[in-house]
Amino acid sequence: MLYNSTRPRGIVMRSAARPWGPWSEATVVFDPWRGRGYGHFLHAPAAGDALSDPGREQEWGGEYGPYLMPRYFTGGPAKTTVFYTMSTWNPYQVVVMRTDLRLTGADQ
Repeated sequence: MLYNSTRPRGIVMRSAARPWGPWSEATVVFDPWRGRGYGHFLHAPAAGDALSDPGREQEWGGEYGPYLMPRYFTGGPAKTTVFYTMSTWNPYQVVVMRTDLRLTGADQ
């Protein structure tokens, strides 16, 4: 499962064998600062980028609404690549994201 979060900031992943849990701890799969979102596809007024929708130049972009695209997942039990859509708020767009997941301590 993916969802947007303010604490910790970003797009967060949790997993479970069953829909009712128990669920894993939260893992950030996209941080708008570390993931090069701000100034590249999320508007950051302080960065002086030209990404803003007209009339929203002082409004920050923000990551939200991640929807998994399991049809495009690849990999196996120890390493998996997941694809998901993510909305950006400003500019108001949807982008396709990719995250590579590795199981800690698993044989590569």
